[in-house]
Amino acid sequence: ETAEEVRQIANAAQAELESLRAQAIRRDAAATATESRVALLKKQLADCEDEKDQLTTQHQQVWKQQLEEEHARRREADARLAEKERELLSQQERMYTLQQELLRAQGVVA
Repeated sequence: ETAEEVRQIANAAQAELESLRAQAIRRDAAATATESRVALLKKQLADCEDEKDQLTTQHQQVWKQQLEEEHARRREADARLAEKERELLSQQERMYTLQQELLRAQGVVA
């Protein structure tokens, strides 16, 4: 082999080496971009999970509040109903007493 052939082989090897370096740089840049994208997606996923947890907690709080309000309404309605029942019983007792007094006044009952 002549010196020219050796120079050509060396130049070709140098060109191949430069090509391989350029490919390595592009692949490294692509890997870095992919890693950045993965990190961003992981962050977005974590944010979504946090938001889901917050919404779940809010939903549970709203549901609990609505349930408590419904129970309070039922207790109030039950209390009003019990009061009306007491009033009715009192009126029935008063009516019975008046009927007895009327019958006594008419001489029917001793």
